[in-house]
Amino acid sequence: MLGPKELAGKDHTEQINSILESNTSKVVKIIALASLKGAQIPSKERIESIANNLTVQEIHKAFYEVYRRLDLSTFFDIMALSKNLSLNLIPEAEALGQ
Repeated sequence: MLGPKELAGKDHTEQINSILESNTSKVVKIIALASLKGAQIPSKERIESIANNLTVQEIHKAFYEVYRRLDLSTFFDIMALSKNLSLNLIPEAEALGQ
């Protein structure tokens, strides 16, 4: 997948287009996964069917719908906030005699 440097300064649509261009096979797997109910893994036949029967424009539209429905903006906002936090998960040991 593309890293943050390649996607920096692009809006969501440009980011999606860049990801789609460089990762078509992975995008098809994401679409196949999104087309299932529950926690199932898509079959090879489903993945191949999507890859062979959809045009690039249709794959783009399907991927955009999957991405839009995920509503990742909240997730990314939380990740950006957590990057700025310093968490002390391991408490400091008390000095002996206290």
